[in-house]
Amino acid sequence: MKKNLIPFATLIALLVMVSCGDKDEPDGIEDAPVLESTTPFSYDKRNNEYIVNIEAEGGEYVFRAPKNTITSVDYIWRDETRFQYGSRDSFQNEYLTIKLEDFKDITISIVPNNDEAIVTYKMTVCGLDSNTHIVFHQLGRK
Repeated sequence: MKKNLIPFATLIALLVMVSCGDKDEPDGIEDAPVLESTTPFSYDKRNNEYIVNIEAEGGEYVFRAPKNTITSVDYIWRDETRFQYGSRDSFQNEYLTIKLEDFKDITISIVPNNDEAIVTYKMTVCGLDSNTHIVFHQLGRK
């Protein structure tokens, strides 16, 4: 009887260790991304960032928060330059336009990148479960 008990106890211990392990991907509702988009993105849970890689041509990108309220988009960066935002629901300069609609949808338009270097845009979305960041890496012209 003791010979059968040892493999069984080992199996139970192994299952407990595996189920308690740390996971790098969302595994529950509280860990899942709160923004959705038809634009392909990756979600970095550790930094709470939505990362979007885009071509040099730029374009229009829409993110939606179906289960949360977005109160504002602020702390807008282009590489190392921080831009002042004028209102809680819109922003516009020579590089990008951001518009918050109905506290649910964010539309971001990015102009073409005519430089050879990659440009990174980062913005903070407030009002979700916690502050969330949307990061765009825009390729340069070749």
